[in-house]
Amino acid sequence: MVEQVSASMFIYPWDIVDEGVEVVLDVLQQRGAINGVNVAMSYHSGFFLLPHNPNRKLYFADPAIYFPPDSARYVDLKIEPIVSSTVPPDLLSKLREETRRRGMRLAAWVVCLHNTTLGTHYSECTTVDAFGDRHRFRLCPANPDVRAYLRTLVGDLAKQGVDSIILESVEYMPISHNYHHEKWGIETTPFVDFLLAVCFCPFCRGIASDEGIDVKGLRQSVVNDLERFFASDHQAGKPEAGWDDIMSYGDGALGAVHRARCRVVTSLCEELRDAVSHESSVALEAVDFGPLWKLGAYDGAWETGFDITGTVGIFDALYVTPYFTSTEQVNAKMREYYELTPQRANVKACLRVMRPDIAGSDDLLAKVDACNPARLKEFGFYNYGLMPLRNLDWIRNVLTTLP
Repeated sequence: MVEQVSASMFIYPWDIVDEGVEVVLDVLQQRGAINGVNVAMSYHSGFFLLPHNPNRKLYFADPAIYFPPDSARYVDLKIEPIVSSTVPPDLLSKLREETRRRGMRLAAWVVCLHNTTLGTHYSECTTVDAFGDRHRFRLCPANPDVRAYLRTLVGDLAKQGVDSIILESVEYMPISHNYHHEKWGIETTPFVDFLLAVCFCPFCRGIASDEGIDVKGLRQSVVNDLERFFASDHQAGKPEAGWDDIMSYGDGALGAVHRARCRVVTSLCEELRDAVSHESSVALEAVDFGPLWKLGAYDGAWETGFDITGTVGIFDALYVTPYFTSTEQVNAKMREYYELTPQRANVKACLRVMRPDIAGSDDLLAKVDACNPARLKEFGFYNYGLMPLRNLDWIRNVLTTLP
């Protein structure tokens, strides 16, 4: 096993505001043996049940940033940041001061392309499916205005004195992602979901056309197959279809689009790395939800275009998310992930310490062991505001068993 395993907690700013900076950090350190906090500084919309919040039990969050931006940086951009009106502007500076005093690590957690408010205000910056429908919760990573906004945002945060920046949703978002009141009356398949998620916005079409792909023909094929699926007994969805079917679809056109998507995402990650490095030596990390995607990896990349092998050299660490109730599945997914990443990669496991994923202290210990702590340098735990405080006791009990 490792000589020492670090542990950080993912946390929302409204929980810190309601409970107080010193109170939250005291609880995390003393009750949970946590030595780092990953605080959301840009987040998507949500409806949250907060079991131990002293001021409210239900919270509706709209997408916003939770720090005072350097307005001059955004003057020439199409997309302007939406600043939270509920979180005081000095929260980040107070966190920076108090975490430094305690020797705790402070990370800014940034949700990148999952943003319904920006997608609504700037609909031309969202992804477009084969039918021409805009997905306003999915900003497109190929869109130059989106890329410019994200470069500016992470560069701005890199000057705020945090120890690291953790990026989430820096990829082509999956089509089904718990959008507000999401309602689907039929059961789709991973193959159908992939077809629905392929972006045909002007920028993605342009990239594909430049690579010699018959975009018009591919788009029509996708529309035809999806229409057949919706009109039939759904067998057209090919429930057994996998990567071979995707890569060969349309005489290889869809496979070429997938590879182009991977290059788009990887180049965006490189740009964000450069934007951070230009400002400071702060670490840049990423949350990888890949183990949750049903298709699995193909040639080192997920269906979202996030290329593990291509981004290992870009990010200082990858938070992998084995969010499963079965310990065996956690272990299987982590072993698969280790096979995809070189030994030198800094992999961190993030576990949701709450039901249904974790049933108690013994279950948490089993899942930590299933992640193979010898291969890890840190665990991330999700999420302070959503879990009962007793779950911090589970974390402490588990961490004290690791050398």
